[in-house]
Amino acid sequence: MSKPGWSLTSKLPTLRFRAKVMLGFAAVLAISAVSLCIAYFGFEHVSAAVASYRNSVAEADLARNIDRELIAYRAAARYYIVTGKEVKPRRRWFRRRA
Repeated sequence: MSKPGWSLTSKLPTLRFRAKVMLGFAAVLAISAVSLCIAYFGFEHVSAAVASYRNSVAEADLARNIDRELIAYRAAARYYIVTGKEVKPRRRWFRRRA
């Protein structure tokens, strides 16, 4: 393990106060830098996941629009078969959503 009688606290009394303060500040900076790196890589991972989710939502939105238009077309065809009249286009069928 370690030599008996040797420890970090036994070496610190030999340093001047200014050196101890600088050493403590350097330790805080090192811990902050490591924490920032971990957070940065974590946020990159989350950002990639959000972009993937955004793409899947856009694809689901397109599929929903296609399905809605297909259902409207089937309803119009069924109405024409039953009544022999064409359906007047409704504004909501042709409205584009942003």
